[in-house]
Amino acid sequence: MKIIKLFCLLFAAFNILTGCANVSYEDKLPTASQIKSSVTVGSSTEADVRKKLGTPTAIAKLKDTNHVIYSFTFSTSLYNNAATNFGKGMATFGLGAKKTPISEKNAYIEFDENKIVKDIKVNGYTYVHKHRFTLWTEAEREMTNEELETNLEYNVDTIYDKYFTKLAEEKGVDKSALTDDEKYQEFEFCNIHCHNLRGLEKEYGKNNVEVTDYNPKALADDGRLTFTVAKR
Repeated sequence: MKIIKLFCLLFAAFNILTGCANVSYEDKLPTASQIKSSVTVGSSTEADVRKKLGTPTAIAKLKDTNHVIYSFTFSTSLYNNAATNFGKGMATFGLGAKKTPISEKNAYIEFDENKIVKDIKVNGYTYVHKHRFTLWTEAEREMTNEELETNLEYNVDTIYDKYFTKLAEEKGVDKSALTDDEKYQEFEFCNIHCHNLRGLEKEYGKNNVEVTDYNPKALADDGRLTFTVAKR
């Protein structure tokens, strides 16, 4: 009974980490160009976008134009890491499941009044979720334009190192001069769905966005874009 209860607790924590949104999990994240080339500005319809990209993560409306926005999230797979953390949790009674590295790219497809694609925006975030007795985020950073055009597969160490580099540059010091408090600053917990909405507000303005559907239903002909990623 205790093992079943522990499994349920860890499974619930995993659901909180990932969120309930529709997310496309990839071993390597697609580039912004790959995402944008999947639909055609000026001709693709809402149905075309769903057939290519699948079910949106969320659907929103712009208050100033009433244009509809389909948002999509592509994230590195959490399942291998979740299995590892589950094993640690079983061995340490839930105390060993600590770090979940997450890299995600978000695409926002804007439709005009005729429901034709008007614009496509892409942004992304890398961060580490810490989860023990509570949940929080560390090493949270917005992706650079170069990273948006790269097929990412960052692990925990890489995410921390890139965050340390950015932090040191902002402070004008060497990475070795950073304190642990600076390097491991705790940010408010924000899962994949939450970061997708943050990116939406960043692109269109917090006061100009109204999310009308946080968990859209899949339609019968929804597809899923398969990205071809070069092997190393």
